[in-house]
Amino acid sequence: EMPLPPSGQKKLGFPIANVVLATNANHSIGDFFSSGVWKPNPTIATLANAMDVGNPSNIERLRALYPSLEDLKKEVAVVSVSDQEIATAIQSEFKSSGEIFCPHTATAIVAEKKVKGKNWILVSTAHPAKFESIVEPLIGQKIEIPSTLASLLNRPSLFQEIEPSLAAFKSSIEK
Repeated sequence: EMPLPPSGQKKLGFPIANVVLATNANHSIGDFFSSGVWKPNPTIATLANAMDVGNPSNIERLRALYPSLEDLKKEVAVVSVSDQEIATAIQSEFKSSGEIFCPHTATAIVAEKKVKGKNWILVSTAHPAKFESIVEPLIGQKIEIPSTLASLLNRPSLFQEIEPSLAAFKSSIEK
């Protein structure tokens, strides 16, 4: 277990205790916390693919809020979670409670278990059916797709390729 920064008010005054950033094998933020040097890395493909970012743009928000790394470390902790830990969490949570989690929620579950603390709020951002090719083999069964998600998944994809210019963008939205 790792210690957390002290509890307190966050920058906007919200009375929350600790913020923990759970990352996967894409550990640029964790490296920054360890070394103090921001260095983006090539993106690594993981089970939690929405988190597969070697150069996360949200680091700019953290650095703007906390220009001093030491001040940032007083407010925020970083926990890295491996694909094996993600897979194990999905399997063990399903076996123990029957709950099925997406890989991203499983990442938060593992991070919560790695840090000292209590009264956590884990935020789940996706239904596990969106990641059926990852989750179904881990739990050994099909995931029931909610009707609202099924209706979205059955809609046709619409896109328009445009040139990478402001003029092309303006033209595409003025139609």
